[in-house]
Amino acid sequence: MYRYIIIFLCFLTLNACDRIESQYYVRYEVEAIAPSAVIEYTDVLVQTSLNRNDVTRFYCKEYWSEDFGPFTSGDHLLIIADSPNLDTYFVRIFIRRNDCDNFQLVNEGLNQAEYTIE
Repeated sequence: MYRYIIIFLCFLTLNACDRIESQYYVRYEVEAIAPSAVIEYTDVLVQTSLNRNDVTRFYCKEYWSEDFGPFTSGDHLLIIADSPNLDTYFVRIFIRRNDCDNFQLVNEGLNQAEYTIE
């Protein structure tokens, strides 16, 4: 009897992600190309909410990473590091759907990256 209850609960848990309206979580990552050459902290600008005008400033020296969310389909993601330079940092944008998936790399670039969630 208990086996059937456990199997039923597992089945409900596995399908929970499919029933949740898709929300996305974003991980922004900044990594210095030459960490030994970085001598001071630099600005990192990221979009942290659904409001496209809401850009938040963080500071990074050699490495920075942080998660934000939830976002929804159609939201535009943005990260800029060490502007106006274009050769000091690798920046990456990762997203995952709901809390059920692993983060997947969707865009990367030198000092800036953008992505619109589909």
